[in-house]
Amino acid sequence: GAARRVRTFSFRALSSVASPSSLSDDYVWTEADPSLQCACRLTDNFFVRRLRMHVSFDGTREAFESAYADALEGLSEEDIAEILAELRVERRRRETHFAEARERRAFVKARYRALHPDVFTLNPEAHLDARFRELASACRRALAESSPKRENESTKTTVTNERADVIRQRPAGVFAFPVFSELFCRKLREECAHFERSGMPLTRPNTMNDNGLLLFELGMYEKLLDPFVRDYVAPVASALFGDGDDFATETTSPTIFEKPKNARRSPGAKSIDHHRSFLVRYDAATDREVDLAYHYDDAEITLNVNLGGKFEGGELLFGGSGEDARFESHVSSSRTPVTHHEGVGIMHRGAHCHEATPTESGKRVNLIVWCRSSDARRRRCAMCFRVRESEPLKLAT
Repeated sequence: GAARRVRTFSFRALSSVASPSSLSDDYVWTEADPSLQCACRLTDNFFVRRLRMHVSFDGTREAFESAYADALEGLSEEDIAEILAELRVERRRRETHFAEARERRAFVKARYRALHPDVFTLNPEAHLDARFRELASACRRALAESSPKRENESTKTTVTNERADVIRQRPAGVFAFPVFSELFCRKLREECAHFERSGMPLTRPNTMNDNGLLLFELGMYEKLLDPFVRDYVAPVASALFGDGDDFATETTSPTIFEKPKNARRSPGAKSIDHHRSFLVRYDAATDREVDLAYHYDDAEITLNVNLGGKFEGGELLFGGSGEDARFESHVSSSRTPVTHHEGVGIMHRGAHCHEATPTESGKRVNLIVWCRSSDARRRRCAMCFRVRESEPLKLAT
């Protein structure tokens, strides 16, 4: 078929076995809140692997061919038809994603038998690197002690000075620090590999990653990732990026809606209240999913943790801000490489553009946590950067 499909079994193929709609679940999934959805969800940021670029697609062939005539030049009619079929499938997936993800999650909850049940509930002492626990504590202290009287010393400066032995910043706005224990990295890799072999329904994390898992569907939010983000990641994000959060003030300057000329603005960094978390795999033995094209994330703040695997290559390269349209901000020669080691997290603004170089040999697995702020998203979209309209996008949830 022309379009990339859901891997392994689709949910509908398994629906004769059980009726997930009959399974009760009172979990509040903030990501699916209609008030947080921008209209651009159905029209923008479709990644076309064949073209190695993101495109907009309103559902019509005519508009697409007109907008991307240069990129499509030289492709056969069959090639273009395959791209359009892929775009239509992705558009439909976005329309139904929340409702179908709930169904898959309910099905998994009723039938999946975990390999390592302990990884589904956060145990800070066993799962988190002691240095990360100490870093989060330092961030909480700095935030509690911050006041107008200490305005000359930001929480970022306080934390990076106090924990200089743990945290590294390179390039500006990109922080690296240990997050998970070696044992937890191994168990989480094994659990997710076990899930993929189980025959449970799963779908790809996004248009750029075919190989991976949405951890909401695996049931890892309530007791593992929600407290991890709330108690550890959010304080660190607030301390390191809160100085650039214009939304943290009671009155918002109109300039917040203008395109900045750098990647240092971080709306929502002080009000992280939910997340979208998923695993991605890069395998040099395949001809797909060995690298990641230049892009920015649908997140206020991103945490990318290397869960390990034996591999070579796979550096992260950081460029300019997704809000900065200046060409010089995004030329490849200006990108800064960041080497990613097992258990180490890389934290950056979601709008900070980046890519991953090819994994030259072996395999690696990464946990991606897109940290989000409901307050910021109700004001401005993190992807198209436009002021939000009052009418929420209507999607099946």
